[in-house]
Amino acid sequence: MTNQDASPPIFLINPDCPDLDLFEFATRRFQAVRNLMECLSCMNSCSIEGKDLNVVADVACHLLQEGCDVLERMHGLIGVER
Repeated sequence: MTNQDASPPIFLINPDCPDLDLFEFATRRFQAVRNLMECLSCMNSCSIEGKDLNVVADVACHLLQEGCDVLERMHGLIGVER
């Protein structure tokens, strides 16, 4: 698992986890990022502070990374080369 904040990574993917659980894990992260982006799109520049934008971007980045890492692992499990 890719993690820029820790070495070695502390978030590990269970290799025995059912494929559907991995898919649901990734899906929930992508949906959370979509919801964050939707909230941002409803705000105007007067209602958001720079710090808030940085926090939302950081959370979105971590959620996307986790989702992408799980999908990459799923590609390996089902034998799809990228």
